[in-house]
Amino acid sequence: ILDGKLIEDSKDWKYLLENNCADKERLESIIERGGWTAAVDFPASICWEQLMEIYPNAKVIHTERISPEKWWESASNSIMVAGKKPLLRLMVKFLPFWKAQYSLMGSLYVSLAKKRVDRSHPGWPSIYKNEFLEAYSANNDRVRELVPSDRLLIQDHGKGWILLAKFLGKDI
Repeated sequence: ILDGKLIEDSKDWKYLLENNCADKERLESIIERGGWTAAVDFPASICWEQLMEIYPNAKVIHTERISPEKWWESASNSIMVAGKKPLLRLMVKFLPFWKAQYSLMGSLYVSLAKKRVDRSHPGWPSIYKNEFLEAYSANNDRVRELVPSDRLLIQDHGKGWILLAKFLGKDI
């Protein structure tokens, strides 16, 4: 954060989101310059198909809620409304990293809804519930369809870590 690297990464991720993750060289560059051997959740999860092409031996650990409604209940009461919290609004206003992250999250919502979104609307995020639920379900279906079974683990954290450790070839 202090040297601005994460701000630059946020800008690159925003570019990728706004361009359907099509720039594989830029995507690979983010991963390589960070020295990462794994990626967790957003924003990398949006580019999972391209990451599979770049890293053809990578394993995919995919988590799903019990139902799309359970996912909505969680997301709409946490990450989607975090920007309305006074402390975060101040951080976004005064701290470049948080400003970049807030902008990146906006790109995520546009990517999911497939249209412009208005996070300042009094009905946010509920006015986009159908679009977000559709995107969530479609992504889950696409993961199951495209990721070869030997590279895919549908992780259920409620079942513990044994399956994850086995899938990664690690001891627990």
